[in-house]
Amino acid sequence: MNWTNVKRIFNREMRDQLRDRRTLFTTLILPLMMYPILGLLMLQVAQFVSETASKVQVIGADSIGELPELFVDNKFSSNHAPAEGKLLDLEFAPGNEQSTAELVYEHAKDLVDADEFDAVVVFPADLQAYILALRNEVVTVRENDISAVEDVEQVGGALKSDGAVLPQGPQIVFNSVDDKSRIARKRIANVLESWQTSIKQTLFQAGNIPLKIADPIAIVDRDTAPEESRTAALWASIIPMLLLIWTLSGAFYPAVDLCAGEKERGTLETLLCGPAKRIEIVAGKLLTIMTFSFFTSFFNLVSIAFTGVFMIGRMMPEGSPLHEQLGSVPGWSILWSLVVLVPLVAMFSALALSAATFARSSKEGQYYMMPLLILCLPLMMISMIPSVELNLGTSLIPVAGAALLLRNLIESQFSVAIRFAFPVVASSMFCCYLALRWATAQFNSESVLFRESEKWDFKLWLLQLLKTPRAAPTAGMAICFAIFVLILRFFANFLAPEATNWQGFLLNNSVALILTVGVPAILAAVFLTTNLWDTFNIRRVSFPVLVIALLLPFSLQPIISWFGVVIAEIYPISPSMLAGLEGLEKMFDAAPWWWMLLAIAAVPAVFEELAFRGFMLSGLRSETKDWTAIFITAAFFGITHGILQQSLNAGMIGVLLGYVAVRTNSIIPTMIIHFMHNGLVVVLSKFSASQEWLQTLQVEYAEIGTIYSPLVTVVATVVTLALLFTLHRLTVAQPSLTDTA
Repeated sequence: MNWTNVKRIFNREMRDQLRDRRTLFTTLILPLMMYPILGLLMLQVAQFVSETASKVQVIGADSIGELPELFVDNKFSSNHAPAEGKLLDLEFAPGNEQSTAELVYEHAKDLVDADEFDAVVVFPADLQAYILALRNEVVTVRENDISAVEDVEQVGGALKSDGAVLPQGPQIVFNSVDDKSRIARKRIANVLESWQTSIKQTLFQAGNIPLKIADPIAIVDRDTAPEESRTAALWASIIPMLLLIWTLSGAFYPAVDLCAGEKERGTLETLLCGPAKRIEIVAGKLLTIMTFSFFTSFFNLVSIAFTGVFMIGRMMPEGSPLHEQLGSVPGWSILWSLVVLVPLVAMFSALALSAATFARSSKEGQYYMMPLLILCLPLMMISMIPSVELNLGTSLIPVAGAALLLRNLIESQFSVAIRFAFPVVASSMFCCYLALRWATAQFNSESVLFRESEKWDFKLWLLQLLKTPRAAPTAGMAICFAIFVLILRFFANFLAPEATNWQGFLLNNSVALILTVGVPAILAAVFLTTNLWDTFNIRRVSFPVLVIALLLPFSLQPIISWFGVVIAEIYPISPSMLAGLEGLEKMFDAAPWWWMLLAIAAVPAVFEELAFRGFMLSGLRSETKDWTAIFITAAFFGITHGILQQSLNAGMIGVLLGYVAVRTNSIIPTMIIHFMHNGLVVVLSKFSASQEWLQTLQVEYAEIGTIYSPLVTVVATVVTLALLFTLHRLTVAQPSLTDTA
């Protein structure tokens, strides 16, 4: 072998690959970009997997008063529950000696099945009498001087089988299919086992008898889940993720061939010259991709079911540990998941069609598969995470809601699945609609359809970008800038030192915001554009517009407050996060109001507006429609705030600020609105308690707390709409390049 020739060929192929920007992007840039963004998604998902308190009803706690102490101040004693005590929210109900044990169990089962409680603990009415009688017998044994272990064990057996029917120990009624109920059962069992040990010590120490004789009581588990749901639990966590992965894969490969492949074969021009409209072409291709995606999922589902039945039924004998662990394949329940796959197939097919249309070649289309799969993977895996359940909040999250709905269907929890099926389908169809609009827009763009694949040199591209800057940023620059900001914010969250006082927190927050949002925007504008005023949308506005900008934050306060209540209802804040927020509130209470105003109002108002309503919005408007640019900017603006509830609130405000920026062609009004809004939050948090006039505008709700009254909120909404209508009449938005094309 001639190694010189091998070296020459190696050098040649390396040069070709290094000139291919898709290879460089996948090899170098994608890993650096994707995982920080994936980390931000996981931080949002962590909102749903954090530990929350289990709601537990205790029946018959009054019947164990003379036994070792188990409850203190309506909580489990810290002697038995050092960690679980804070995670168990107890509600007590008296026991009924007239009711049979089965009637009590049926009542507890109804409470668990109705989701009123995560679990129910039932103490038998005669448990205390049995334990005390047993203790007296142990004392008698000791007085008879029985000391041999063999004799003691015989006595222990006699004490437990003296011809009488002994009562069961405490019963834990739970649903093993429900993650919250299963977690509650585990927490309760830890407490009761500790209490059981204390009973043994008290009981047998009275007779100085070894503890290994026997357990005086036995903790009894009563599982309310149907047998078919219990055996399907493992499959219900695995099958949704597998189905979603194959649904996306089954959509992507035919989409690449139907779009990017036709560009390479030269058959797309023939199709476009035909009588069919562009929207009809898109619809036909979408239905084709959906067909392949659906049948890919269907045949994978059939293969999973057949393999599972064969593997469990033929290779694992009934009663074996593996058979018990795997359970049985839920046959008919799996078929229900095909119904849920239809909107999900439509969404993934539309996304794959959009990405494949944008690709210049089949090879480039393949590169787009990996980022899309990685971004969807955390949402697909949510069905495998304990303690995450299908509710209104999770049902509205694309992909994640479908995964949880599939899990509930496979577990035969049809009541929960039916309740939240519509939000899941609506969320998937809305995403499908957005992706379909994107694909249609690309089919209507000749520059996208007929651009050719080219070699790319990073050095030449960078030199050209720096030597020939544009007057304003492009949409690509805007998206790259937003992703870069997200990456910086991700690292800033972990590299910033932990603040122990208000000075450190406000300083860290301000410096991080300036370095991760403001400085990148300014540097990008300086090096990539020639006109900073147009890039940042810094223009003078009329006096009436300034007045509206000053009034809007006041009328928005009640609306945003109620919007925050709705968000907290859909996505409740976890106890751990509440504890952290309480620490921040104490810091804020100690901070001077002017420091708070500077760090929380002034700094974000300047630098966030320069970045999002300045550089990013102007870049997106150069190639997209105004409302598309507004929503994309608001989405990135919300994500940078980190906490889910705060991100949703910021996203809504971002839509309003983007609309004002587009109508006024300036970020000066948005800076004013941003500063006034944050400033009002600071001022009200500092001085609202001492202002009686403000308290007259608010009402107290038991579950919500102090909030603006509905009448004040309605009036504020009317005033806000009137101000926005006046702003619309006073201004004329500057047409974007897309509108004038």
